[in-house]
Amino acid sequence: MSNWRSHCRRPPPRRRKPKFCKFDEAIALILTTLDRQSDSDWTLPYSAERQPDATNRIAAFLRCAVHLDHHVGQIIYLSRELAKN
Repeated sequence: MSNWRSHCRRPPPRRRKPKFCKFDEAIALILTTLDRQSDSDWTLPYSAERQPDATNRIAAFLRCAVHLDHHVGQIIYLSRELAKN
């Protein structure tokens, strides 16, 4: 997983509305955490009350990524619905 950012192209930063600042901060925290993981860190044991099936860090990360994707979908849906009015 090292140098994973070199494979990603991020759009240039733009001004965000204040309500998205916390979301941007959460994404920044995720990216920082990813950068700090070594290849061997991903298989270290992990446990959490609400993620009993996630037994290592990669499983926990993937589960969180899917959950984040769900919220992004909600944001897109709501913005399109609000744009109709």
